[in-house]
Amino acid sequence: MPRFCLFLLLLASLGLSDCSAPPAAAPPAAEGVLLAAGTGQSFTPGPDSAYRRVQPTDIRREDTVYAATLPVLDEPDGLLHLRVALNPQAHTVEQLTLQGVPRRDSVSFHQLGEGVARYHSLSGHYYFTTFYQKRKKLANGYQNNGLIQQIKGWVKPESAEAAIRHQAVE
Repeated sequence: MPRFCLFLLLLASLGLSDCSAPPAAAPPAAEGVLLAAGTGQSFTPGPDSAYRRVQPTDIRREDTVYAATLPVLDEPDGLLHLRVALNPQAHTVEQLTLQGVPRRDSVSFHQLGEGVARYHSLSGHYYFTTFYQKRKKLANGYQNNGLIQQIKGWVKPESAEAAIRHQAVE
C-alpha cells in the first residue's frame, strides 16, 4: 500500500509539472513613500534628524581594526558610552560594548544582548542597535529595573563621523 501511494504521488507530480501559474508581474517601482495624492518623498539609508552627531574618542585605526568610543548619555545618575569595534576590510562590526560610569553607588548600567549591526556600502556607514537597562538599588533592598533603552547609531571610519539616537523602548 505505501508503494502504491508513493507511485500515485510521483505520477501526480510529473503530470502537474507543466502546470504552473504565470510569473507574477513585479510591482511598479516606487520613488519613495506616498505622503499625499500626487506627492512623494524619497528616503535613502543614512543619517536623519533623529540622530545626534557625536564626536568619537579613543580611536584605534589599523588595517583590520577600527574602534571608537561614542558618548551616549550624560545624566545625574552617570555617564554612558558605547565602544564600537569594526573590521573595515571585511565590513563587519565585531563588537558593541556598553561602558557605564555610575555617579551613585546604587546605580548600574547593564547591556542587554550583543546588539546587531550592518554595513551600508553606498554610504560607508556602519549602522548598529543595542539595548541596555539602568538598575537602581532601593533603600529597602529591592531593585528598580528601569525601562529598556535602545541605542541606535552609525559610524563612518573614513571620516571619523558618528551619530547616536537614544530612546526608551515602548
